[in-house]
Amino acid sequence: MEHSCEAAVITCIDFRFWKKLIQFLSTQGLESYDLTAMAGGAKNLVDGDTREMVFRQLDICTGKHEIKKVYLINHIDCGAYGGSAAFGSSEKEEIKLTEDLNQAENIIKEKYPSLQTVKLLMEFDQTRVLK
Repeated sequence: MEHSCEAAVITCIDFRFWKKLIQFLSTQGLESYDLTAMAGGAKNLVDGDTREMVFRQLDICTGKHEIKKVYLINHIDCGAYGGSAAFGSSEKEEIKLTEDLNQAENIIKEKYPSLQTVKLLMEFDQTRVLK
């Protein structure tokens, strides 16, 4: 029995995005992945209080399952951020979510330099891959 997979997916627990996320990952050809779901998704790497918890998951993913890629996911109207209303505008919300994804990517690259990262920003009507 093969005991490895292609990637780790770090996402939020929000039920509103699960079906869309699974469909999107399937369209990307991703067939096997370890899933870490925590309120706030990639925000947990940026937050020093929860970062080690994510690292423990990734240590297992890299050590036991030999992943090569990490998908970092944030979504609009995330309760861990206080929802969309906390930002005052959709533009400010997108900027903050994107900044956190970029910071999470840098944190991953520093600790796990061999891992490729993919950043996703999910909205109700689309999923965008960020550069």
